[in-house]
Amino acid sequence: IGDGPGGCQCRISTELLPFGRVAVEEKDPDLFAAIDRATGRIGRMFGRELERVRNARVGRESVRLAA
Repeated sequence: IGDGPGGCQCRISTELLPFGRVAVEEKDPDLFAAIDRATGRIGRMFGRELERVRNARVGRESVRLAA
């Protein structure tokens, strides 16, 4: 978190196995708005990955049931 020429900046970098490392950065004159947007983006990214994995598992199970 920093206060640069474009306002406040929030960078979040995290790693969640098995998805790997993800980093987002947001800038806003309001520090809390930058944090809110950055955490929202990270949450949506991991949500999409979890949904993708869940759909892949369901796809495999339906193939097993059909056989």
